[in-house]
Amino acid sequence: MAIKRGVHFYSYMDKQFLGEYGLEECLKAAHETGATGFEMLAEETAFGTFPNPTDYEVERWKELLEKYEMEPISVNGFIDPPRFRGKPDLSFEECLEQQETYIKLCAKLGFPIFQPGVGYYRNNQLLEESIEIAEYYNVKLGVCLSFALTPNSTKGIDQFINMIERKKTKNLGFILDFAVFARQLSPSLIQQFLRNGADEETINYILEELEKGERELQEISYSVKLMRGRDCYSRLKNKIDYMPSYYLSMTEYTRPENALASFVGPCGATIGLMDPEMIRYISPYLLLCEGKFYDMTEDCVEPTVDYAGPIKVLKECGWNGYITSMYEGQRNFHDPKSTYSPDEAEIVARHQKMLKRLIEE
Repeated sequence: MAIKRGVHFYSYMDKQFLGEYGLEECLKAAHETGATGFEMLAEETAFGTFPNPTDYEVERWKELLEKYEMEPISVNGFIDPPRFRGKPDLSFEECLEQQETYIKLCAKLGFPIFQPGVGYYRNNQLLEESIEIAEYYNVKLGVCLSFALTPNSTKGIDQFINMIERKKTKNLGFILDFAVFARQLSPSLIQQFLRNGADEETINYILEELEKGERELQEISYSVKLMRGRDCYSRLKNKIDYMPSYYLSMTEYTRPENALASFVGPCGATIGLMDPEMIRYISPYLLLCEGKFYDMTEDCVEPTVDYAGPIKVLKECGWNGYITSMYEGQRNFHDPKSTYSPDEAEIVARHQKMLKRLIEE
């Protein structure tokens, strides 16, 4: 069997936020790309009485899946212990109960995989305690291999392989985020920083040094500090009207005035984290691949992420699961100075054409 193609409804985040897409519109758009499966965020794609849909709502769900010839693949959910301001964090038992709620939802709607949020499964006890629940409901838990787990270090991977083997379970595996195969920074992200006043010469220097691959990111950022002066971060901050907070959190520089660091952060978080050859190591445990992408050219090429290399290795391994389109580049146009909104349906359709070509080569 060949690798299959799906769409993550997260790709339509803006259309869902603006009320243009509900569940049926997402299914229709994904079906029109030629995809046969889908993922969704449990709280994002509005459906029924969350998290406990009624029998009538489940029947309606099944009717829509049949109408658009789509099969469920995976649900993303999040355990957020510090949930309520001014109240104690959720206890371990409450987190486990919330985890079971997601797993039961997957079982009820026919999703074979549940992907816990990145933040909490670093507590391996919670993940391990969830395995028995997943086995009972016949749902597999997917640990996402992304920048948070530094995949090129097998230490982050082996702890879960050891858990799988120790528990003798088939209900725990990996979900591979293709962002770890990024070769460069997203062009639309670079333009966002430039649009909002970042220093072009400094950005080009950072990108050139990263491309050489001769120095660590921390060393490059220190060179910039010497080159631009110790107050370069604060001076750059004065020029920038807007900077996404999630980039500030991806860097060792935590002070808001470190605007340049908020550019350096995503460089280190995404570029060159995983060699496609490592897929051979994880393929026996690989449940799903999420095709994270940020830009698509008109001739259906993703300039940021290496797709050809990983897909070639997946085919050589005989892996035949799903690769889903997971578009995240629209966030690069969410700043107030942007006058452009990408057509998410068109961008996802281009990505699907690229996947089809690479899978069939």
